Amino acid sequence: MSLIVVIGSITVATAVKTISAASRIRMMTASLDNARRSIYSISQEVARASDIYSPTSEFLSSPGQLSLVTTRDLPEGETQTYVDFFVDDGHLYMKRESINFDGMASSEQITAENVVVENMTFMYISDAIFGPAVRIQITVAYDTNDRVERDLSRINLVATRSIRAYAP
Repeated sequence: MSLIVVIGSITVATAVKTISAASRIRMMTASLDNARRSIYSISQEVARASDIYSPTSEFLSSPGQLSLVTTRDLPEGETQTYVDFFVDDGHLYMKRESINFDGMASSEQITAENVVVENMTFMYISDAIFGPAVRIQITVAYDTNDRVERDLSRINLVATRSIRAYAP
């Protein structure tokens, strides 16, 4: 009888640890996927931009904002437009100045609802030979009230991307 209790206890403890580990892996994966998607989205827009719009960009602070001048997806009659990246209520957004069907600029949430952007910092890099570049740093964590789980799911990624379409 006591052998059955010991085996049952070991089985239950193993099951609980397995479920807990699977939950942590799911949270870490969500954080990593969202951080990678954010870096990729910003990097692609920076590479396609013609310049960085400094008056509305906020560098070296968190949450920062990055505004890019682009000739992609132009509103009718325009020769250039703007793309902004910013954090609002813990989520990363991309806003295009191109006008959508109801006459408003369109914003797209890049990060999922189950994660929170804890840090979003941009750094402007000026280079006379290769043109301007942007260093992007983002920290994403799973949105949970459990501090240990949030700490374990935290991901910090850094990337640097130059503007390919830059023409001084």
